[in-house]
Parts: sequence; structure tokens; C-alpha cells
Amino acid sequence: MQILIVIACAQNLQHNNRTAFIIADQSYKVEKDYVMNNEFAIVITTTGTTNDAGCNPSTSAIDAALGTANATGDCGTVTLTSSDGPVISLACDRSQTRTWIATDACGSFASAARTVTWIVDHVLPGITTTGTTDNLGCNPSSGDIDAALGSAFASDNCSPVSATVADGAIQSIGCNRSQTRTWTATDACGNIASASRTVTWVENTSSPIGTITGTNPNLGCNPSSAAIDAALGTATANSSCGPVQLTVSDGPIQSSGCARSQTRTFTATDKLPLCYCSSYGDLDG
Repeated sequence: MQILIVIACAQNLQHNNRTAFIIADQSYKVEKDYVMNNEFAIVITTTGTTNDAGCNPSTSAIDAALGTANATGDCGTVTLTSSDGPVISLACDRSQTRTWIATDACGSFASAARTVTWIVDHVLPGITTTGTTDNLGCNPSSGDIDAALGSAFASDNCSPVSATVADGAIQSIGCNRSQTRTWTATDACGNIASASRTVTWVENTSSPIGTITGTNPNLGCNPSSAAIDAALGTATANSSCGPVQLTVSDGPIQSSGCARSQTRTFTATDKLPLCYCSSYGDLDG
């Protein structure tokens, strides 16, 4: 509340002495006019909800903060008028002043004002994320996963930002893994933005398992090429992490006197991604 006192007189002034002074935190402007040792005062009392309307106040909230006033005087009826100054803008900061002028029947006047400040900020904070990769491949370390999930920088057009980070649970589908890191940024006006990074990888610490079949590896005398092939045989392979790529290669025929031998090698590799490769099932024919 602000009280403004003006001490004044009627018309036909003969001696005038005008002074101004400040007491405590209240401002008083005093005009003293002396006529036959009579003095008259105008008192203006202003009220308003607050001087700081905070973030994004409504028009009605600003009006209530600028407030109202009443005036009394010793010299007849007091007429009170008000006027609002323009809204002053400096970046996101706003301010406005409401001024009241009181005039008494003697023509003396007094003025009082209230200034209200607030912030206009409807813009969400900005978040920039960084990380090494989105796809970590096979069996990454915890350090690799953390580096891939990465870090973030948050900023705002009006005020400092409070940022938090949270890691979601690791999701598993078969051998596939994924995890999401989320950042949340809040500015001084309560505008909230979020950003996230999701990384994927494969967890597979087991080699493929294969089974080979073939006829008698000791073919006797003078077997046909078909018999040799049947003896070298076939294979199947599987992996706990999905499909397996199976390749077959036959080594050269080895000779020692009249004896002959040949080796067929089966190689099974995890598909997409290639986590493990397993050679197995050498079979001599």
C-alpha cells in the first residue's frame, strides 16, 4: 500500500513554500501553502494484489496487481482519475505503471503510482542430445551402452533451466536389447520439454550348435563320388539368437599310398548381426 499526502490551500495564495522528502520506504510529496495559517491535505491510498505478477499472467491478473486507489482531502470533494502507461518490454520481462491523480476543490493535486512486473514465456526449453551410436552391435560393455545413450544440453530463451535425466529399463526380445535415456528440462515459468535417445544391441554369448550326419566314414575300396559325398554328409545348426548361416567347404583329397581321405567342414554363423562364428563337424570320408 502506498499513501501520498499533499498539504495544500484554497485559492488566492499569498505565500508558497513547496518541499519534497522521503521517509522510510514511503514517498511523500508535500506542498505547503499558507493562507491565514490554514493547511489542507490530500491523501491517496493505493492497493493491489502484488508487484510481481510472475509468469504469463492473464489480463485480469495484471489489472488486479496494478490495483485501485482512493483519495481523501481537507478541501472539499476530491476527484480521482487513473491512467495506465504502456507495457514496457525487455526480452521476456514486462512492466506497466498505473498512475492516479487526485484534485481537490481548491485546485490542489496529488499523484500516486503502482508498477507491476511479470514475465512472458510460452517457449519450451531446447534440448540437444549426443551419443556415440544408436546400434551397439553384439555384447557391448556397460560403458559402451552409457556412451551410446549419451548426454544432453538444455537451454531456454528466458531463464535458467532445471534438467533431469532418467534411464528406462532394458527391454529384451530374444537376444535383442534396447534401452532409452530421457532428459526433461523445465524453465522458470514451468514450460517443460523432453528428449530421449534409444540404443539397441544384441546379447549373445553362446556359439551356434550344430549336428552333422553322414554314412560310414570308412568307405572301403574304390567308392563312387556319390558314396564319398554321402559319407562326408550334411549338417544343421541353430542358435539361441535366431537364424544361422551355414557354409560347407570340402578340403582336398589327401593320398598316402593307396589310402585316400577327405574332410568336409561346416561353419555356422549367427545372422544379423554376426555375433559368433562356429566351425564344427569335420568329417573325414
